[in-house]
Amino acid sequence: WNYVMPLIFKRDNYKCVKCGSGHLYKMPLHIHHIVSFSVKELRANEDNLILLCKKCHDWVHSKKNVNKEYILTYEQFKQQIQK
Repeated sequence: WNYVMPLIFKRDNYKCVKCGSGHLYKMPLHIHHIVSFSVKELRANEDNLILLCKKCHDWVHSKKNVNKEYILTYEQFKQQIQK
């Protein structure tokens, strides 16, 4: 897992993929699991990880995220990868 974290930060240009914030200290950046962390086989899969600032990460997991942006089921993820 620790080897993947720097790759995600670099791939996403050290910025939140939702709002573009790159304030590492003012607004901490989090690595978000698109498919739930409970799916062990995808925990360290680079395609399942994106960088979000704390504010956007909180929003993604809130009831305000009615369209389930940045959240997929395992089945949806597998279909998306096959495309």
